[in-house]
Amino acid sequence: MAVVMMILVMFASIPSGYIRNFDFEIVQLIGKIVLLDAELEKQQHKIVLVEKKEKELFDQLVVQDINDTEKIQSLVENTIECAKKRKDMIENEEKIIQQSMQTLEAVSFLLGKIKVTSLKKEINKVMVSVQERNQIHEELVEVYKRSIQEDITLYSLWNKKSVTISQLEKQIDFVNDYYEKVEEANVNYNIAKLELEKVRNQFFLEKQQYYSIK
Repeated sequence: MAVVMMILVMFASIPSGYIRNFDFEIVQLIGKIVLLDAELEKQQHKIVLVEKKEKELFDQLVVQDINDTEKIQSLVENTIECAKKRKDMIENEEKIIQQSMQTLEAVSFLLGKIKVTSLKKEINKVMVSVQERNQIHEELVEVYKRSIQEDITLYSLWNKKSVTISQLEKQIDFVNDYYEKVEEANVNYNIAKLELEKVRNQFFLEKQQYYSIK
């Protein structure tokens, strides 16, 4: 977050009179993407908190006396509620990424109006990094949503009186398989995110002199 704030302070310090209009508009748009990324991180932090609460509830469910149907039903309802909250949150992330992609399209349009080749190359590097991060995020969301569905199916089984150990074990295997897929996708996402931050920070730092930021 410190890096984000540094970029925003630098962006706010850009005197519009020192640079051409199209250049300034692009810097504004990249600044908007920075703000969207900060919003994305906040959303991801909220999801982690819900995941933690959901796990605590599920741990209680696993050790609960099977004869205490009222308690089991309550735990099942609460875990499913957490899972549905996560689904809403990940869909909010999708909306943020969609805004990022729309902003990127605006950058691409303005990029064709810039004559300085070296500047176009630097901006293009940022664009490519944003595109790659967004694409990997889409892949993460896809497997994450499926993992939520498998979680809800597992929780719901606890409410079925006729459920067998075999059925539970089979569903737990499905859940674990998707947890592994989510973990792999999350690793790829974090790599792409760090690469984007590196490229974007380098862009702003290298352009201090170009944009007359003292």
